[in-house]
Amino acid sequence: MALRIDRFGNNYADNLLSYKMLFDNTDTWTVNSGTGSANTTLGNAFVGDKCLKIQNTDVVNDITVTNTTHATTINSTMTCGLSFYLYKKQALQAVIGNIKIFKNAVLLDTQTFTLGTDNADTDEDSVWVRFMSDQSYNFIKGDVITFTFTVDGIVGSQLCTLDLYIDGMMLYPMVRIIYVIPIYTRHVATLQTITENGSVTTKDITLADVTANVITVDQFRLSALNTPPSSASDTGTLGEIRIDGDYIYVCTATDTWKRVAIATW
Repeated sequence: MALRIDRFGNNYADNLLSYKMLFDNTDTWTVNSGTGSANTTLGNAFVGDKCLKIQNTDVVNDITVTNTTHATTINSTMTCGLSFYLYKKQALQAVIGNIKIFKNAVLLDTQTFTLGTDNADTDEDSVWVRFMSDQSYNFIKGDVITFTFTVDGIVGSQLCTLDLYIDGMMLYPMVRIIYVIPIYTRHVATLQTITENGSVTTKDITLADVTANVITVDQFRLSALNTPPSSASDTGTLGEIRIDGDYIYVCTATDTWKRVAIATW
């Protein structure tokens, strides 16, 4: 059961459909197939004065209606969801149907809806049920949108007519809050200092530690000794440093190595 909600309040973004889809104006709907009628009618509206009423006078067969005679033009470029409200009066009759969405005369999507036997007018307030699409749709400004509604016939139905009311159609932006994605996320590097007694000290490298491409730290520790160059002309890149158990090797130019000996004391 849906509550009556101010669709223009804080919980809703702008409706991208034209004002005609509020059904408060005189609109022309056409019955494409089946027997019955489709028109805007006074009373029973979810919001405003009018709503769309689809009447199937031959309930054992489908009725399909369209709004192609007053296609609506999208006024913004964005990704949207579809929402509208449904209401029926017949308490003993379930209603199954679908809405087809066309963008620039090309079928975009088909969404199915169902109103059970419990979704009926039981008191003075109409029981409106909100439908929300399970898909999102990409539109650009200027796209022309049309719809067709189909109410399925039910074989063996004893009802002479079936009335379905539709109101509050919205194409609403999926992103309700505009926010700026951070350009980057700062990664905090850390250095660990391990003393002879096994204690570990962790230090974050901050921007203050990096000045003119120089990193200043209390201590520097290799996780393992390096593989030394095989000769003074071994492959190497300027500035590369390697350390083994006997020497510290420095590449002073491309494929040019020098070394200094290290010893205990």
